[in-house]
Amino acid sequence: MREVISKIGNIQIVHQHHAWYVEIGTDVQCDYLLLVKRKKELNSHSSKKKNETSAALVELLGKGRLLPEISYEWLDPIKTALTNEVASLLLKYLQQTDSNKQSELAVKTAETLFLWDSLNEEGLRIILRLLSQLGRHGTAKTVYETFAAEYLSIYDKPFPVTLKELLS
Repeated sequence: MREVISKIGNIQIVHQHHAWYVEIGTDVQCDYLLLVKRKKELNSHSSKKKNETSAALVELLGKGRLLPEISYEWLDPIKTALTNEVASLLLKYLQQTDSNKQSELAVKTAETLFLWDSLNEEGLRIILRLLSQLGRHGTAKTVYETFAAEYLSIYDKPFPVTLKELLS
């Protein structure tokens, strides 16, 4: 394992205090560590810098969920916690964003939210309003229909809110 890891870059597996740790050097990009860094930046920068950081964060998160095809009993709670954290972060950003000034970033953020939480009802409301404001009514209808179909497949009942109700 150490040989494979050494080919990636400066990564060390260290045993300290009766536990194993992974130490990642600065020459190795780790999306999770980058996510942590971007979250800290969001909390400490001016609004202009926040917009740049938000765009970078959305781009990073747009790569998709953490280890989507891997399921282990010990890993699933970690993945769930990260998914909830990311969904909350993106939803908070969407709720605080002036969609008139940053409509395309807001749409991309909402799309990214659905990568992480495909049945987020508040995210659905936001993206439908954004798309409608941009005149992308066909896309809004497609987003709603996709959401409603997934809702039906998961809950075995139709989504109780119509597109018209969500847009009003």
